Amino acid sequence: MVHGYSYDPTAEYDPGSDDDAFNRVYANPAVERYPLESWLPIVGETSEDGEALNDIALGFCWTSTGSLSHYAKAGWSNSYQYAVLDLAVQAAKSLELIVQTLREEGVKVDFLAHSLGTRLTLRTLSLLADHGAIDCVRRVVLLGGAEFSVDALHAVGKGGYDVFNLVNRHDEVLQWGAAKMIHPFRYVQTAEARVIGRDGMKQTDRWIDIQIDRSGSNRRASFDQWFQGNFHTTLASDGAGGRGRHWGYYMQPGNRAFLRQLFADPALGAAEFRNRGLIDGVVRYAYGELPDKVPVTPQTLRERLDAVREASAVMV
Repeated sequence: MVHGYSYDPTAEYDPGSDDDAFNRVYANPAVERYPLESWLPIVGETSEDGEALNDIALGFCWTSTGSLSHYAKAGWSNSYQYAVLDLAVQAAKSLELIVQTLREEGVKVDFLAHSLGTRLTLRTLSLLADHGAIDCVRRVVLLGGAEFSVDALHAVGKGGYDVFNLVNRHDEVLQWGAAKMIHPFRYVQTAEARVIGRDGMKQTDRWIDIQIDRSGSNRRASFDQWFQGNFHTTLASDGAGGRGRHWGYYMQPGNRAFLRQLFADPALGAAEFRNRGLIDGVVRYAYGELPDKVPVTPQTLRERLDAVREASAVMV
């Protein structure tokens, strides 16, 4: 399990605070602070009431934000750029070591990731593939992903696992944050700035984009009928539990029911979903059209400052 942006479990923060993911998405439902926030029932660790079921969940807690002094010293103009382009990349190296250790014990691994955690996850998968260790990964489930679509294409091109990517075109956090806060390192409204949770990636044999905010004109009735027939539930795109759409992927009861069944059945892969007639893909202009290469991230303070300066000059 890989959480997203704006957590910091380090010693300088109160370990009992909301900054600690083990008080939020990794908490036991019996003591969670917000209803339907815990991921443990989704992956089969506990029931929705917090009853222990299986000791199978590993929550990866990582520092995914930084103070002004942290991101300024790194050459970024906001903490989100710091998290996306530095922290997630660094944390992926640690997560890879954990997965490698599980692999040595013969363990098969599924991933569940939300928001910026999807970038960390796909970075980790890319490292595992580079090191010949991707064979331990079975399935990846991505919710409201802030990973860039072109980066995801590059990562999954190395193959070896199925991906289920839940997309919401009306996700305000992704629309106003993930796709814009990174400017000018990914220019707004370019293909390089598209993110998987709002724009999808593209349909491949092992990657499935599931758009949960389909409208009536975009086969909503058939979409709902398919999920009712196959999983006895429907998917919703609205917020839940007092939180917005960006958290509804895993807080909506129907979504949780689907995800719970998905993780419980090892036989459910991308091919099986398509054989059953899933309506997949994203309804939007130029869906699946992505650049051939991932843009290079400036690695020095000077390069980062120059990029900001150049972008400011163009705007003037």
